[in-house]
Amino acid sequence: MDENNPQFNFDEVLFNMIKNAIKAASIEMYQDTQDMFDESKELMEAQLDAIIEDVEEPKTLTLERMQEMVDDYKEMGEFADVMDNIGYFKTTQDVVKLLTTPQAYKRQYLLWVELGKPNLNDDMYERFGQAVWNRENLE
Repeated sequence: MDENNPQFNFDEVLFNMIKNAIKAASIEMYQDTQDMFDESKELMEAQLDAIIEDVEEPKTLTLERMQEMVDDYKEMGEFADVMDNIGYFKTTQDVVKLLTTPQAYKRQYLLWVELGKPNLNDDMYERFGQAVWNRENLE
């Protein structure tokens, strides 16, 4: 070959062919190992899923539940106080019945909630008392 000829010489052509072959083989090997890795990773995850049960977050923390119970108890106490103040409870057994079977007072409670949970200092308190006694007299 002539040195002035801009074409590649044999050594350069051979070198480029070998370089491209090695490059292609390397890419192919990399892809094969990635596929094997992905398959083994999937298999390992499946085995772990079979061995280890899913861990679920607790729906509510114990302290949160306790606070809700305290809030509910306070509300129940306010409701019982209002019912007592309007003269609904005649005996202590009536109060015990509210605590043991609150469902029996559902209508009165819903009315109380609907009127904004009035107490002695609220304008709606008297209206609540009248509504409770009116409903009792209708039954």
